[in-house]
Amino acid sequence: MKKKGISPLIATVLLIGFTVALVLVVTTWGTDYLKDILSGTEKSTDIALKCSPPYLEFDVREDCEAGTFTIMNRGINSIVQLKLIPGEFIGGVSLETPLVSGDVTAAEPMPIEPTEAIAYIAGEGEEMIPCAQAVQNIEICPVTGL
Repeated sequence: MKKKGISPLIATVLLIGFTVALVLVVTTWGTDYLKDILSGTEKSTDIALKCSPPYLEFDVREDCEAGTFTIMNRGINSIVQLKLIPGEFIGGVSLETPLVSGDVTAAEPMPIEPTEAIAYIAGEGEEMIPCAQAVQNIEICPVTGL
């Protein structure tokens, strides 16, 4: 009994065809993957630039007598929110309108423990971007009369 198989020419054509198809699938997947990585890197770089001086600079100063603190925006970007850590957004810091460059606003009440203030800037749409690398310390006022 004589066994027959495919001819060497057809086998070679099939191997080349499978190889080309595999290369195309891997190339398509790799291109999409690379585009995703690049767009993610571009977005994080853009945020890092927007959150660095001179685009974002702010001062937080306490007024122990009044029991308030002031926020001054010295940067180019508007500050849309200020979050105190530890804690949540507090009334005076939940800004009604963005704090544009050069503006000063007062907020209350003073924190009762040492706190860090993190500024948020506007992103796309209604997204707020936290600028964790631009942190200001708020010292507590000394307790008197004890």
